[in-house]
Amino acid sequence: MAKKSGSGKTHSKPRKNAEAVTGGFVTIGGESWYRITNVDRMPPFLVSLVSASDHWMFISSNGGLTAGRRDPDHALFPYITDDKIHDSAEITGSKTIIRLKSGSRTRVWEPFSARDAAVFRTERNLYKNATGNRLVF
Repeated sequence: MAKKSGSGKTHSKPRKNAEAVTGGFVTIGGESWYRITNVDRMPPFLVSLVSASDHWMFISSNGGLTAGRRDPDHALFPYITDDKIHDSAEITGSKTIIRLKSGSRTRVWEPFSARDAAVFRTERNLYKNATGNRLVF
């Protein structure tokens, strides 16, 4: 939750699950993956995925992306600078929206959206396999 101080500045209250960012290799399904725990506590960064063909993809750690074939002129999403890729997380890539019902109360949760960070307790981890062709949020 953000709170305004007397000076007009906004201060964020630390989240209850404020854990440290850590990284290391884990094995999932017999495959080696590099995991960054609590990745949302880091500034966004770009991750590239490799392909056996002429496809390319750059994904922000916050979910924004650009991808295409051969060169930037054949982009599926706009070929833009990294800061704009980070800023596009809410408007590019996939979207997950879950309706949670508890008794008579219904809430909407977007698990990969930063907008719900103060509402729901989550741990956001990022995994990239050792061969560099798969990424899991």
